[in-house]
Amino acid sequence: MNINAWYNEKPIDAMLHIERQRCEFLLTKFTGQRIAFLSEFLPYQELIHHGFRETLLISHQVKKWLPQIVCANYDELPLDSDYLNCSVLLHIFDFSHFVDEVIAELWRVTAAEGIVIIFGFNPYPLFGQMRLLKQLANQQQLKRAIPPNVLRPKLMHQGFELLEFGTIIHRLASSNINLFHKLKFLDIVGDICWTDSGAIYY
Repeated sequence: MNINAWYNEKPIDAMLHIERQRCEFLLTKFTGQRIAFLSEFLPYQELIHHGFRETLLISHQVKKWLPQIVCANYDELPLDSDYLNCSVLLHIFDFSHFVDEVIAELWRVTAAEGIVIIFGFNPYPLFGQMRLLKQLANQQQLKRAIPPNVLRPKLMHQGFELLEFGTIIHRLASSNINLFHKLKFLDIVGDICWTDSGAIYY
Protein backbone atom coordinates (compact mmCIF):
# COMPACT_ATOMS: atom_id res chain seq x y z
CA MET A 1 0.00 0.00 0.00
CA ASN A 2 1.49 3.36 -0.96
CA ILE A 3 1.35 6.36 1.33
CA ASN A 4 -1.45 8.14 -0.53
CA ALA A 5 -3.68 5.06 -0.50
CA TRP A 6 -2.99 4.57 3.20
CA TYR A 7 -4.06 8.13 4.02
CA ASN A 8 -7.42 7.36 2.37
CA GLU A 9 -8.03 4.34 4.63
CA LYS A 10 -10.60 4.40 7.45
CA PRO A 11 -10.25 5.96 9.98
CA ILE A 12 -7.07 7.70 8.81
CA ASP A 13 -8.96 9.99 6.44
CA ALA A 14 -11.37 10.98 9.23
CA MET A 15 -8.46 11.69 11.58
CA LEU A 16 -6.77 13.85 8.97
CA HIS A 17 -10.02 15.77 8.46
CA ILE A 18 -9.92 16.65 12.16
CA GLU A 19 -6.26 17.58 11.76
CA ARG A 20 -7.04 19.88 8.83
CA GLN A 21 -9.66 21.66 10.93
CA ARG A 22 -7.11 22.25 13.69
CA CYS A 23 -4.54 23.45 11.16
CA GLU A 24 -7.03 25.91 9.68
CA PHE A 25 -7.77 27.23 13.18
CA LEU A 26 -4.07 27.70 13.94
CA LEU A 27 -3.49 29.51 10.67
CA THR A 28 -6.16 32.08 11.48
CA LYS A 29 -3.73 33.43 14.08
CA PHE A 30 -1.03 34.35 11.56
CA THR A 31 -0.53 36.43 8.43
CA GLY A 32 2.47 37.06 6.25
CA GLN A 33 3.97 37.10 2.81
CA ARG A 34 4.72 33.41 2.19
CA ILE A 35 3.57 30.07 3.61
CA ALA A 36 4.73 26.57 2.67
CA PHE A 37 3.06 23.20 3.30
CA LEU A 38 5.53 20.30 3.43
CA SER A 39 3.92 16.90 3.02
CA GLU A 40 4.21 13.52 1.31
CA PHE A 41 0.53 13.34 0.49
CA LEU A 42 -0.67 16.95 0.21
CA PRO A 43 -4.35 16.76 1.15
CA TYR A 44 -4.12 20.42 2.14
CA GLN A 45 -4.66 22.25 -1.13
CA GLU A 46 -7.93 23.60 0.31
CA LEU A 47 -5.91 25.31 3.05
CA ILE A 48 -4.29 27.83 0.72
CA HIS A 49 -4.79 30.54 3.24
CA HIS A 50 -5.99 34.06 2.58
CA GLY A 51 -3.73 35.38 5.34
CA PHE A 52 -0.67 34.84 3.12
CA ARG A 53 0.09 36.30 -0.30
CA GLU A 54 1.95 33.24 -1.64
CA THR A 55 1.45 29.53 -0.93
CA LEU A 56 3.95 26.78 -1.74
CA LEU A 57 3.28 23.03 -1.64
CA ILE A 58 6.52 21.10 -1.15
CA SER A 59 6.81 17.31 -1.39
CA HIS A 60 9.65 14.83 -1.62
CA GLN A 61 7.77 12.03 -3.38
CA VAL A 62 4.84 13.55 -5.26
CA LYS A 63 6.08 14.49 -8.72
CA LYS A 64 2.82 15.58 -10.31
CA TRP A 65 -0.11 16.95 -8.37
CA LEU A 66 -0.73 20.65 -8.80
CA PRO A 67 1.14 23.28 -10.82
CA GLN A 68 2.42 25.00 -7.67
CA ILE A 69 4.10 21.89 -6.24
CA VAL A 70 7.83 22.09 -5.51
CA CYS A 71 9.49 18.66 -5.47
CA ALA A 72 12.48 18.74 -3.13
CA ASN A 73 14.25 17.05 -0.24
CA TYR A 74 13.14 18.55 3.06
CA ASP A 75 16.72 18.97 4.22
CA GLU A 76 17.66 20.81 0.98
CA LEU A 77 14.84 23.21 0.22
CA PRO A 78 15.32 25.28 -2.95
CA LEU A 79 14.47 28.50 -1.11
CA ASP A 80 16.45 31.55 -0.13
CA SER A 81 17.32 32.07 3.51
CA ASP A 82 14.63 33.85 5.56
CA TYR A 83 12.15 33.24 2.72
CA LEU A 84 9.13 31.84 4.59
CA ASN A 85 6.88 33.51 7.14
CA CYS A 86 5.16 30.22 7.98
CA SER A 87 5.90 26.54 7.36
CA VAL A 88 3.42 23.74 8.04
CA LEU A 89 4.99 20.26 8.32
CA LEU A 90 2.47 17.47 7.83
CA HIS A 91 3.89 14.26 9.30
CA ILE A 92 7.35 14.85 7.84
CA PHE A 93 9.03 13.60 11.03
CA ASP A 94 6.94 10.41 11.02
CA PHE A 95 8.97 9.14 8.07
CA SER A 96 12.17 11.18 7.82
CA HIS A 97 15.63 9.75 8.52
CA PHE A 98 17.09 13.25 8.75
CA VAL A 99 15.29 15.01 11.60
CA ASP A 100 18.20 17.26 12.66
CA GLU A 101 18.99 18.22 9.08
CA VAL A 102 15.35 19.12 8.33
CA ILE A 103 15.16 21.25 11.49
CA ALA A 104 18.35 23.09 10.51
CA GLU A 105 16.94 23.74 7.04
CA LEU A 106 13.70 25.06 8.51
CA TRP A 107 15.71 27.46 10.63
CA ARG A 108 17.55 28.67 7.53
CA VAL A 109 14.46 29.38 5.40
CA THR A 110 12.28 30.82 8.18
CA ALA A 111 12.22 34.60 8.41
CA ALA A 112 12.65 36.45 11.69
CA GLU A 113 9.42 36.20 13.72
CA GLY A 114 8.37 33.36 11.39
CA ILE A 115 6.23 30.44 12.53
CA VAL A 116 6.68 26.69 12.06
CA ILE A 117 3.66 24.43 12.67
CA ILE A 118 4.36 20.70 12.97
CA PHE A 119 1.85 17.85 12.91
CA GLY A 120 2.90 14.28 13.67
CA PHE A 121 1.58 10.96 14.91
CA ASN A 122 2.10 10.50 18.64
CA PRO A 123 3.88 7.15 19.20
CA TYR A 124 2.44 6.94 22.72
CA PRO A 125 -1.25 7.94 22.60
CA LEU A 126 -3.52 7.06 25.50
CA PHE A 127 -5.72 4.56 23.67
CA GLY A 128 -3.04 2.88 21.59
CA GLN A 129 -4.07 4.40 18.27
CA MET A 130 -0.51 4.12 16.98
CA ARG A 131 -0.75 0.32 16.98
CA LEU A 132 -3.79 0.46 14.71
CA LEU A 133 -2.13 3.03 12.47
CA LYS A 134 0.84 0.72 12.00
CA GLN A 135 -1.46 -2.20 11.18
CA LEU A 136 -3.33 -0.17 8.58
CA ALA A 137 -0.15 1.25 7.11
CA ASN A 138 1.67 -2.09 6.94
CA GLN A 139 4.88 -0.20 6.34
CA GLN A 140 7.89 -0.25 8.62
CA GLN A 141 8.90 3.37 8.14
CA LEU A 142 6.06 4.60 10.36
CA LYS A 143 7.96 3.10 13.28
CA ARG A 144 10.28 6.09 12.98
CA ALA A 145 7.58 8.47 14.26
CA ILE A 146 9.43 10.75 16.66
CA PRO A 147 7.79 11.49 20.04
CA PRO A 148 7.09 15.17 20.74
CA ASN A 149 9.20 15.04 23.91
CA VAL A 150 12.19 14.12 21.71
CA LEU A 151 11.37 16.60 18.94
CA ARG A 152 10.90 19.65 21.20
CA PRO A 153 14.50 19.76 22.55
CA LYS A 154 15.86 19.41 19.02
CA LEU A 155 13.82 22.41 17.87
CA MET A 156 14.79 24.51 20.88
CA HIS A 157 18.46 23.57 20.47
CA GLN A 158 18.31 24.94 16.92
CA GLY A 159 16.89 28.20 18.24
CA PHE A 160 13.15 27.81 17.85
CA GLU A 161 10.85 28.93 20.67
CA LEU A 162 7.88 26.76 21.60
CA LEU A 163 4.72 28.88 21.49
CA GLU A 164 2.06 26.19 21.74
CA PHE A 165 1.80 22.42 22.13
CA GLY A 166 -1.22 20.17 22.06
CA THR A 167 -2.64 16.89 20.82
CA ILE A 168 -5.88 15.99 19.09
CA ILE A 169 -7.98 12.84 18.62
CA HIS A 170 -8.21 11.15 22.00
CA ARG A 171 -10.86 8.68 20.89
CA LEU A 172 -10.03 5.11 19.85
CA ALA A 173 -9.02 5.07 16.18
CA SER A 174 -11.49 2.33 15.27
CA SER A 175 -11.72 1.19 11.65
CA ASN A 176 -15.48 1.10 12.26
CA ILE A 177 -16.17 4.64 11.15
CA ASN A 178 -19.57 4.81 12.88
CA LEU A 179 -17.97 3.88 16.19
CA PHE A 180 -15.18 6.36 15.53
CA HIS A 181 -17.69 9.20 15.20
CA LYS A 182 -19.71 8.06 18.24
CA LEU A 183 -16.58 8.32 20.40
CA LYS A 184 -16.18 12.02 19.62
CA PHE A 185 -16.98 12.89 23.24
CA LEU A 186 -13.60 11.43 24.24
CA ASP A 187 -11.90 14.20 22.26
CA ILE A 188 -13.71 16.80 24.36
CA VAL A 189 -12.71 15.05 27.59
CA GLY A 190 -9.17 14.51 26.33
CA ASP A 191 -8.67 18.18 25.49
CA ILE A 192 -9.19 18.84 29.21
CA CYS A 193 -7.80 15.76 30.96
CA TRP A 194 -5.27 14.13 28.58
CA THR A 195 -3.80 17.11 26.77
CA ASP A 196 -0.57 15.33 25.71
CA SER A 197 -2.04 11.92 24.92
CA GLY A 198 -3.91 12.36 21.62
CA ALA A 199 -3.10 10.44 18.44
CA ILE A 200 -1.72 13.51 16.64
CA TYR A 201 0.45 16.23 18.17
CA TYR A 202 1.08 19.77 16.98
